[in-house]
Amino acid sequence: MEFEAYKEHSLENLPDEVWKEIDGYEGYYEVSNYGRVKSLPRYVEHARFGWRFIHPRILRQNIKKSTSKHFEDYYVDCVVALNKYNKVKYHSVKRLVYSSFVEKLDFKKSYMCIVNKDFNGYNNHIDNLQKVSYSERFKRIEGRNRFYDTLKTADRSSWPKTHGAYSRMIPIKHISSDNEVTEYKSIAEASRALKLDASDIGRVLKGKKRPFPGHHFEYL
Repeated sequence: MEFEAYKEHSLENLPDEVWKEIDGYEGYYEVSNYGRVKSLPRYVEHARFGWRFIHPRILRQNIKKSTSKHFEDYYVDCVVALNKYNKVKYHSVKRLVYSSFVEKLDFKKSYMCIVNKDFNGYNNHIDNLQKVSYSERFKRIEGRNRFYDTLKTADRSSWPKTHGAYSRMIPIKHISSDNEVTEYKSIAEASRALKLDASDIGRVLKGKKRPFPGHHFEYL
């Protein structure tokens, strides 16, 4: 049976286990190169007793399983809840390990993600983690035949044609100052013919902008 470090809750170190403080939680929590997370001994304020001593312990990890109706297996992400000043936040263990042992990343701004090299979400040892872009992550998904293109099999006949290209293809009517009426297949076509900005024409049609002098637009 394969060894799974996340199930080990003993405070004794695993072979060659190294601990580092978690950025933003110094003095509160540490993470190890095996992907275990430890709550450090400390005193915290208590509403009735003033101060309470917190004993050190290894946190239990929540297992998030992302399932799909198209595939039998699922994607796993180990998560821990970290508490500071009575504010609980949930963190991905592999992100904590990588940020503590390799480099600190702002995942919202860097557009990078951390993946398990062996595709095993339970194995968050630092040697099994890799930083990849979202496009690289998608290629990994495609390589395992885990991408299901819903659009290829979807019945689009009943889809509302009110977004994207459909909205731009709504026919309109232009009436000039000489009462000459011209029909156009779309706002874009009218924009090219009349040398007017397409977005401005759209706002005029919706009543969000004053009409152009000498031009009147209506939906057909």
